[in-house]
Amino acid sequence: MLYLWFFAAGLIHIPVYSFPWSVWLLICATLASFVIARVWFSFAGYLACALLGMAIGSWNLQKICDAQLLPEFDQSSQFLSFTIVSIPKHNPNSSVFLARIEDIHCAVEQCPELKGKIVRLSWYRPQGAEDGQELKAGQVWQATVKLRRPRGFVNPYGFDYHAWLLMQDVVATGSVSKNATLQGEKRVWAFYRERLVQSLLQTADTEYQRFWAALLIGEFSQVTQKDWQTLQATGTVHLMVISGLHISLAGGWFFLLGALFSRLIQLCHSGSNAIVMQFLPPVMACIGAGGYAALAGFSIPTIRASVACMALMSCRALGLNFSPFALLGMALVMVGLCEPLAWENAGFWLSFLAVALLFYCFAGRLTQKPVSAFFYTQPMMALGLTLPLLMLGLPTSLTGPVANLIAVPVVSFIVVPALIIAAVIHSLLPAFAGGILQVMDVIFSWLWQFLQWLEQWPAAVWWPAKPFSLLACILVAGGTLLMLAPAGLAIRWLGFLWLIAGLWIRPEQNYDLRVTVLDVGQGQAVVLQTPRETWLYDAGPAYSDQFDAGSRIVAPYLRRIGVRKLNLMVSHADLDHAGGIAGISEAFRLQRVFFGEPLDNLEGEFCQAGQEWHSGKVKFSILWPPAGKHDAGNQSSCVLLIEFPAAGKTVRLLLPGDIDRATERRLLGQLPQLDWLLAPHHGSRSSSSYHLLYRTQPRHVVFSAGYQNRYGHPHPSIEKRYKEIGSEMYNTAAEGALIFNWSERGLEIERARERWKKLWHRVP
Repeated sequence: MLYLWFFAAGLIHIPVYSFPWSVWLLICATLASFVIARVWFSFAGYLACALLGMAIGSWNLQKICDAQLLPEFDQSSQFLSFTIVSIPKHNPNSSVFLARIEDIHCAVEQCPELKGKIVRLSWYRPQGAEDGQELKAGQVWQATVKLRRPRGFVNPYGFDYHAWLLMQDVVATGSVSKNATLQGEKRVWAFYRERLVQSLLQTADTEYQRFWAALLIGEFSQVTQKDWQTLQATGTVHLMVISGLHISLAGGWFFLLGALFSRLIQLCHSGSNAIVMQFLPPVMACIGAGGYAALAGFSIPTIRASVACMALMSCRALGLNFSPFALLGMALVMVGLCEPLAWENAGFWLSFLAVALLFYCFAGRLTQKPVSAFFYTQPMMALGLTLPLLMLGLPTSLTGPVANLIAVPVVSFIVVPALIIAAVIHSLLPAFAGGILQVMDVIFSWLWQFLQWLEQWPAAVWWPAKPFSLLACILVAGGTLLMLAPAGLAIRWLGFLWLIAGLWIRPEQNYDLRVTVLDVGQGQAVVLQTPRETWLYDAGPAYSDQFDAGSRIVAPYLRRIGVRKLNLMVSHADLDHAGGIAGISEAFRLQRVFFGEPLDNLEGEFCQAGQEWHSGKVKFSILWPPAGKHDAGNQSSCVLLIEFPAAGKTVRLLLPGDIDRATERRLLGQLPQLDWLLAPHHGSRSSSSYHLLYRTQPRHVVFSAGYQNRYGHPHPSIEKRYKEIGSEMYNTAAEGALIFNWSERGLEIERARERWKKLWHRVP
């Protein structure tokens, strides 16, 4: 078993590296290790397995990275023929879908090699088409498309959009710009999935039908942000995402069906071949798991779960008797071979850790008491997965064990089977299928009201108000394993003490001020930390109704650094600064709130020149706007000056929002020389005047801007000005999130794209 686990470790962990390993060098090292293991040192065999896994993983990963759009075609416009191969997601002003390139109509010698590859396209028109034609899966279009090389934001503990694209075999993103004509239609698999759900939902108009598409085919476009908040608060997100639980249940149902067929064959034909009896149930289980994965569009979690199910059933069919952890290692190897970027996916960790916990906790106990085992499973999983959830930047639900006791059997054994039956029979018996949906709507309404009631409980969602140190992680993990150990272990009580000690430890705050400029694209979000409190200056942009920087980028980072109480300052009301407010206000208890312009659904006070306060030895001063000037757009921006003593001098920082040159001139008399400056208006030509620069002489200047943004921020002339006065320039578009840490050791700077660089970030 150890050989299998070492091979899996080498295979899976390759994505952590930022440089490409030489496949041939790894193969040579593998062969050398095998020779050493045979003649001298047995542990070298484990090393050889790990090196072989690294060689295969490196080859797979480099193949994926090399398939990306070449840099010379980034931002180029190409006339393409493409087929929509996913169900389009429609927003009020755009549609997003995956497309397979059928042909490239290129008039020049060098064209991107994209034929047959998958790209992710956006169409910024209502329902997508110029002539009113609704976009649907299977349509074949010709259009001019502006292509981009895959790229995402890079933040500490943040979601890696770039890796997520590569997991779906997406080699480029783009936007449909002009000359779009519908050429025809192809029967791709997404075509049948889309028509299946549409025809099924037409049989009955139900209140909760937005969940039927999610549970049946993994389509979440109708599920609202409020729905996701309810599911997260009650720890039931896994029930709405077709993943390991659903695939394993489908495999189990079909296994039982295969066993029933085997029994019937034996009764009808006494001389039936025993080999057929041995193979039929596992084969049926594989068909069930694979069929449900296909129905869900072979999403990443379903592929992972179906591969693991097929590995398990193969061992069963071949009569191989492995231990549970050996089977888990085999599934891990299969997933690593099929999904080279599995390491980057939170679902990968949670699913395998959940299964490992089940094997660990139920080894030798409760095997004959399924009812007791079910009731024991919920608190056991809640405790065992708490640390992994927190390390992944996800809060843990204190109401999860109670919610899952009801929700798991209702969704898994009633709702999902009923939906599948309705989907199978709806074309023959539409009235009966509609009746099933009506009954499911009533059942689900009771369940949903129960979940909403649990969501209102005090402290339904919890995370510790501190970051976890390495020692704390070891103590919490060790304590959890001890508490969940089999009953025969006499020292299980020590686990509780270790757990409390791990949660009690607080890492030393070795900084006077820490400033983190997050990578949020064309927008702004700056986290200001003192040893006593945390301020957020601007909440980042809103990208769509379902995605904003506040909930998806800023909040996960603040949770991972242990923030519970937050102070907020929103410079002004533009969406690139205030778009993430809703996500922030829902995730944190806001203490003090300042804003430069009136904001809906946010209570606080206006920024006003002359306001001052201290946080320890750090002084905060608002320099602008004056009283009564809170309706002037960019010129109402809160201008914040920060000062604190360090290394025998006073360090000064300025955050000016989006003020222009005229406002800069009015502030010149109040501005000292600066150590650090957040470039006004993202580096626009309307700001960063010579008067401001020569007055303040900033040593460090940061541009918070989007990669290749349409405004051209920062403007080359502005960069030239800062260069002339000797400022060191930083840009979130090129360097990701930027962390500036002032302490007794002086100033330390971290660049996210440098520290957390991955192989797919490299530009050939």
